[in-house]
Amino acid sequence: MITLTIDGHKVEARKGETILQAARRAGHYIPTMCYLSKVKPIASCRLCVVEVEGADGYILSCQAPALDGMEVRTNSSGLFTHRQNIMKLYDVNHPLECGVCDKSGACDLQNKTLEFAVDRQDFSAKEHKRDLKKWDFIGYDESLCILCEKCVHVCNEVIGDDAIEIHFGGYGSKIQPKGGEELECTNCGECIAVCPVGALISTDFQYKANAWELQKIPASCAHCSAGCALNYERKYAGTDKPGEDAIYRVTNEFEFNTLCGAGRFGFDFENRVEGKDEASFKKALDAFKKADTIRFSSRITNEEAMILQRLKERFGYRLINEDARKYRDFLENYATMSGKTLFNGSLETLADADGVIVMGSRILTDNPAVRYHITMASKRHNARVAYLHPLEDAEMKNVVTQFIKYEVGTEEGVMAMLSKTLLSDKVDVKKISQFFDGLDEGYLSAESNVGEEELEALRKSFARCKRIALVIGEDCINHPRAAQIARLSALFERFGGMEVLVVSPKTNTMGAALICDLDEEAGEYTIGYNAPR
Repeated sequence: MITLTIDGHKVEARKGETILQAARRAGHYIPTMCYLSKVKPIASCRLCVVEVEGADGYILSCQAPALDGMEVRTNSSGLFTHRQNIMKLYDVNHPLECGVCDKSGACDLQNKTLEFAVDRQDFSAKEHKRDLKKWDFIGYDESLCILCEKCVHVCNEVIGDDAIEIHFGGYGSKIQPKGGEELECTNCGECIAVCPVGALISTDFQYKANAWELQKIPASCAHCSAGCALNYERKYAGTDKPGEDAIYRVTNEFEFNTLCGAGRFGFDFENRVEGKDEASFKKALDAFKKADTIRFSSRITNEEAMILQRLKERFGYRLINEDARKYRDFLENYATMSGKTLFNGSLETLADADGVIVMGSRILTDNPAVRYHITMASKRHNARVAYLHPLEDAEMKNVVTQFIKYEVGTEEGVMAMLSKTLLSDKVDVKKISQFFDGLDEGYLSAESNVGEEELEALRKSFARCKRIALVIGEDCINHPRAAQIARLSALFERFGGMEVLVVSPKTNTMGAALICDLDEEAGEYTIGYNAPR
């Protein structure tokens, strides 16, 4: 830790942090327009400049490291004038059409224009043609773009699509699809979220509501097990217009989390409550009285899982949930080797890794949040990424350094060979060493179609990695020999010092697996439970 002074206050910071990071943690405000905490500093807006004692000119706080003993001023008359002139230049290139802009009321440019008292314009510029583009769910208005580059950086450094770029042309610079006119990406919409103005907008939402008309309802995404935090933005039509209330869009706190396309645009699913009358209630009650089994999905909350468990304890119901039961069994077998109830990995440790191995998961669609953190590891730490799966994923090519294709259903053999390749010289338990020595690698290689030279190349590639993460996917959890795969996976945590992340197959598979006492076979009369979303 180091100590510096910001606006007369002593502030502690970690070595290597920037002035902006140290100031924000200590509660000191420094204005920014292009800064985004989850990507590398962009340094295009110049609003974050500060004064440092002993330094000539202004210093970019988003890039400059905090140093021990440094004295920093975040505000002064000179800084205010400098920032005011920057906002005047922005407003020259950005038409003030707030009355018809969907970003009005939640616009950084609008807020900063007011903050720095820009009430008249001292500059002017010649108008030229600006185009309107529509790329599926995403619309782009060149005339509103301030070229902060947030969208480009988040697409490249977090999402991993690398689908857009800056077309440099002086006054005619703009955002454009990389490699052509059409935007080829996964349509996550994160570029819309980070855009500080109305240049990038959801075409489905455009011209339908103002920001201040919408009520934010915090929730978590139900599409995969990442459970990303989001806000359903609802417009209340009023008591005189029943049935006209609707969700208009989904937003996220983009500084802290990232949404995929399913979470952002897939909110228009069926969500209807039926059977409110007494006859329907009596019918449901009679079904519960007659039933001996409740079959349910993992699209439930922990509270709902606890209710089901209490029903089992009180009335003796059997609880059936196949994916949660298999996940529970995987964790139990993992624990026999690791000695811990849960695996040790997380999304944070995954993003901090300098080596990532993905095993048995089509991670792009199985869990986009995991994919984003793999991208962050690649971009931040130049991480080596080995991707083991029967199908190559074209969308992952820009971060994957080695793809190993194996035959469907041979996950156990591949995991055994992988563990021997990376751990044989680290294991000090005789029984496990004997297991490695007894492996028929020729047979396993022929069965899986994975050559020993591929695994040796992987070993050499990861030899210098200090923080390795292993991602285990659904193909391993649902495998007929999942118990053995789980024990092999635990070896990487116990002996390899790796961070292991076992990705849950469904929304709350882990909650259902840990809370409910699940059964393998149903009884004679089964009823189903699907939680309303």
